[in-house]
Amino acid sequence: INLTQGNVLSLTNYVFDIFGLEYALPLITGNKVTLSTIDQFKEEEVLSHQIIQQTPGTLFQLADKYPDDLGSAVCLVGGEALTPAIAKKLIPAFK
Repeated sequence: INLTQGNVLSLTNYVFDIFGLEYALPLITGNKVTLSTIDQFKEEEVLSHQIIQQTPGTLFQLADKYPDDLGSAVCLVGGEALTPAIAKKLIPAFK
């Protein structure tokens, strides 16, 4: 998987340090970054992005709302603990 070749869906607030990576990496490699929030993004945004970098809680909300749309995305998880309970609920969304 080449993480420098893919559009990124960013739901991260700009005040967090990881936001720099979320917007800079796709732009300097000629890709697209979509800035949105967990409350405002649309299903087509999930489908048209190859990379989604989120906290486990936010990723769980995405998987819960769009259980069949995350299977082809590379999801980078960080920023908070990934509990076994959340991991168990996320695994089916990526098969």
